[in-house]
Amino acid sequence: VLVLNSPANPTGAVIEDRLLRDIADVIRKFPGVTVISDDIYEKMVYEDAVHLNMANAAPDLSDRILVVNGFSKAFGVPGWRLGWAAGPQTLIKAMIRIQDHSTSNPSSIAQYALLEALKVQSGWFAKVLAEYSMRRRTIVDGLQGIRGFRISPPMGAFYAFADISGLLPCRAGSSVLRGSADFARALLEEALVAVIPGEPFGAEGYLRFSFAVPVETIRKGIERTAAFAAKLGKA
Repeated sequence: VLVLNSPANPTGAVIEDRLLRDIADVIRKFPGVTVISDDIYEKMVYEDAVHLNMANAAPDLSDRILVVNGFSKAFGVPGWRLGWAAGPQTLIKAMIRIQDHSTSNPSSIAQYALLEALKVQSGWFAKVLAEYSMRRRTIVDGLQGIRGFRISPPMGAFYAFADISGLLPCRAGSSVLRGSADFARALLEEALVAVIPGEPFGAEGYLRFSFAVPVETIRKGIERTAAFAAKLGKA
């Protein structure tokens, strides 16, 4: 199975059409491979970025593509845990058999409520995206202004993935911060800023910042992070 998440968590990267077609060329050489396209952030793209998935790029592979999506991100209801999947009938039937015997079903109230959400006009999403675009600019500009932080503007989702490798290892007070996990822990304990270290994502030396919060909260977090970084010493 090949899992493609675009726009991506944690980087905010968007896989372009040309790269998708190149990946499809490889998949065609391996008939036993199924592609899971995680489209959960599909509506959250910025500037000239366009969301496409493998089914768009290679419809001839549709019998080997499973698209998964949900309401959590675009509609802001992560706690409702309601989503959907679309793919080959045989695969969907097998998924239903496992689901029936392993978990309970989503509530009828959530299903009816989010059925109405699907009828929302595109104008509503334009307002949401405008707000997220402002948050994105705020966090990117803020992080770029902090000593030792490097960041490329994310083209999708709501994460800023900052490279702090140039600061590591470093000293915060009496503690030596050797990796992103140490840095994230110290940032939380000393500056009250919560981030996710890159290490669990296989990207040591990076920190994931979320901008799924109000602009005022982002600015406060940037100020605290900048003040924390200014106090770091050499290890």
